[in-house]
This record gives sequence, structure tokens and C-alpha cells, in this order.
Amino acid sequence: MEKQRLQGLGRKVLIGALACTTAICFMLPQTVHAGVKSGYYTEQGLKAYQHGKYKLARKLFLKEPRYHEKCVAHMSAKRRKAYQAVIRKFKKNKKHPLSYNSYTDINKDGHAELLVKYGAYEADYRTNVYEYHSGKVHCVGKMWSGHMYYACYPNHNGVLAVYDGHMGGEFLEVYSLKHHKLYLRKKYPLHMLNSDASDQMEFPNELPEHNVTYMPF
Repeated sequence: MEKQRLQGLGRKVLIGALACTTAICFMLPQTVHAGVKSGYYTEQGLKAYQHGKYKLARKLFLKEPRYHEKCVAHMSAKRRKAYQAVIRKFKKNKKHPLSYNSYTDINKDGHAELLVKYGAYEADYRTNVYEYHSGKVHCVGKMWSGHMYYACYPNHNGVLAVYDGHMGGEFLEVYSLKHHKLYLRKKYPLHMLNSDASDQMEFPNELPEHNVTYMPF
């Protein structure tokens, strides 16, 4: 009887140890992932892209979790009203009509900037960036925007401008905002895509497009 009791106790200890080991194995990946700040994979992806490691860059960009900008979702009524006035002006402009507008916090100061893409055709496209401060809207800079779209750069002073692979080529730019002025912080080399475009970059945090009114082919 004593031998059977000891054997049963041994089995319970073994089962308990296995359960603990399994729990630890499941917990470790979550702990590592939780320790990675938003923007980490985008930053590493840009480094890989800079060195021509395009497939790695693509994998890293796609690993970036969705980043929710609270300052965009909960914009103040005054800021939103001021931005809407700018958007209405572009809607009425026949020479350089509105294509769409987006919002993102470029310099991560907790306040959203307005991006307005406009133009009559791809070669004419420009994007104006507006900032609301001191009770007024100010244009802080412009970007050429033919065949470009934009993505949020989480936890970094920047917004990504992505040339979308037109004519088989792709390149990236990072624009930053400082002292109420937009500037080109980094331009990455032209990347010629594979024939099937399997190495083309994708960004989970591509900026949503609002008021889409003109998208010529």
C-alpha cells in the first residue's frame, strides 16, 4: 500500500510539473510581444529596406500591430471644425480638386494633423499638411504625391509616404514635423519590384482616406 501511495504521489508531482512547464511556454511569447513597443517593427523594417532586404522588410512591416490614434478618434470640436473648413475649400477648387484627406499625429504631441491630397491627375498630385495651434489652422508643408499613399509611423516623429509601385518601382520617404514645419527626414532608395510584386511593401497602419472625391486612372 505504501508503495502504491508513493507511486500515485509521484505521478501527481510529474503532472503538476508538466502543467507548469506548459503554462510557462504559453506565457513566454506573450511576454516578449508585450515588451515590444508600437513602431518597433516599422523601424526595423525601414532598416532592412535601407539595406536592400526587401522580403525581410515586408515581413517586418506586416508584423506591426494596428495602432489606434486616440487623438484622431477623439479630436476636439474646434480642431475638427477648423480642418473641415480647409477640406471644403479644396472641394470647391476646380483647378486642384480634393482627392482625399487623412489624419495622423505626425510629431506625437497628442494632436492630429490634417493631410489633404489634391490635384487634377497623378503628376499634379500634392499633399498639404495642416496643423492646428493658437486657435488657427496653419499649413506646415507640402509633399509631391503622385502614386503615393501614407502610413502612420507609431511612436516616432514621422509619417511614411509610400510610392505605390507604379511602373514597377517603389520607394519610401519619412516626413517629420518640428517647430511647426514639415521636413523630409529620410528618403529610401528606389526598389524595383519582382515581376509578381511579391516583395512589394504593405503597411497595416495605412492612413484611412476620407472624402474621396477624385481618383483618376
